[in-house]
Amino acid sequence: MADVTLKSGKEILFDFSKITLKELQSLHNPAFTDSSDNATIAKVSGLSVDDLVSLPFDEFRAIFFALIRKASRADDPN
Repeated sequence: MADVTLKSGKEILFDFSKITLKELQSLHNPAFTDSSDNATIAKVSGLSVDDLVSLPFDEFRAIFFALIRKASRADDPN
């Protein structure tokens, strides 16, 4: 099941094995201005950085918050 479905119908399934703990923790930094954050989100979502930064803000926001929610769920080891 997809973690996020974009308006285009593309389904995003997060793969946390693609990133390190340090990369994940950097996403919790409220500054969130570093381009390395985009690279981390791209890695875990399977999108390219160019595709990610080209998304409408509402779709980027949906991906970002779904990623944080999924990473924070204590009941799901994946």
